[in-house]
Amino acid sequence: MASKPIKCPSWLAPAARDKWASLSKQIPKLADKDADALALLCGSWATYWEAGKRIEEHGQVLAGDGGRLFVNPACNVANEAWKQIVKLSNAFGLMPEPVAKGEEELEFE
Repeated sequence: MASKPIKCPSWLAPAARDKWASLSKQIPKLADKDADALALLCGSWATYWEAGKRIEEHGQVLAGDGGRLFVNPACNVANEAWKQIVKLSNAFGLMPEPVAKGEEELEFE
């Protein structure tokens, strides 16, 4: 007998709900006890992408009063959201296995 899918929380932002729909299909055997952690993962994704849009719009470095440069606060928001994404993705088994030393390394073009 197949288990019924867990329900997406109504309080999640639209982008987080979209991520929920995607992830809930990828994670086998989700139970009601997983709902809060999955909601946090999806919320972190939404936060990450929103911060990314702000960084794209305004840049990574901003100029303050008197021309003093400072890091766009959205960079810090994105970094913290990414840490949560990695932690929670690992908990759900969604991150790829690291490449072991001595084995073929990943190449990026």
